[in-house]
Amino acid sequence: MLFREVLFADYQTVLMHFIMSMAVALLFKEMNWFPFVSYTDKWHIDETAPFDMQTDRLTERLLEVTDRSGAYTVRLEWHPEFDPDGGFHVFLFKKTEYKLEVFGTVREDVVISNLYHKDTRDFQQLRRYLEECIYLVNLLSTDYVKWKEKFRGKTVTEAPYLYCLVGNIVNYRLYGEDKEPRKGVKVFSAGTKVYCFPPLWGDGYESIKVIGKPKDSAKLITVIIDAKHVTNWRLQKVYNSYVVRTMLGNGGWKMKQEAKAIIENMVKWLPERTEQAGI
Repeated sequence: MLFREVLFADYQTVLMHFIMSMAVALLFKEMNWFPFVSYTDKWHIDETAPFDMQTDRLTERLLEVTDRSGAYTVRLEWHPEFDPDGGFHVFLFKKTEYKLEVFGTVREDVVISNLYHKDTRDFQQLRRYLEECIYLVNLLSTDYVKWKEKFRGKTVTEAPYLYCLVGNIVNYRLYGEDKEPRKGVKVFSAGTKVYCFPPLWGDGYESIKVIGKPKDSAKLITVIIDAKHVTNWRLQKVYNSYVVRTMLGNGGWKMKQEAKAIIENMVKWLPERTEQAGI
């Protein structure tokens, strides 16, 4: 009788673990994913158990979802692998394919860009990070007008932000050999807020790519201006979907913690670059 009770208890334990494994396997499929071409789910982590009791489940690749175009991949990893003191790492990668003709020969190349990286040990935070990635894939892969109609305000409770270098156009710039004071710059009015890209070419950040509202329109545009015509340099969290889309899709700031440190360093020396008339 005792032997039967032990067998029954073992059976219940096995059944419970099986049900739990099936539940966690479906955990991410219930999320509102974008249309995907591949979905690989190796998640077997029990949210109710300590990490040090399931180290064999803390594998490097836990989840990988690639959108229908093949350009964007959301990946969930555990680092260091099998280490209970590690954590979840969520990435969003963009694959860009290039064709270059060199001396009559066409060469194909693929560049993988890391657009997003956040880490956590909290399950609720993990789910939020994955929801942010889904939001970003929809934002980046959909025509912006259609995206606003279909997705804005519907996929996440709060839109994800990126750290961005921000400034304002000087009141008066010095123009020509005679240093004639002129208000604002050709494209932007004085005081216009501009979202500044990171350094994109090797000129010491003298000419910079920015996003801002021009004098004759309420719509944001992207142009290149002189850094010396920008003042009030600062670090800012940016939620604006157009700015986020433009930055992530065109070599701008990424949703990565190191971006904050880079910008914090830049705002220390950029004020010395500003040149304006004292009027």
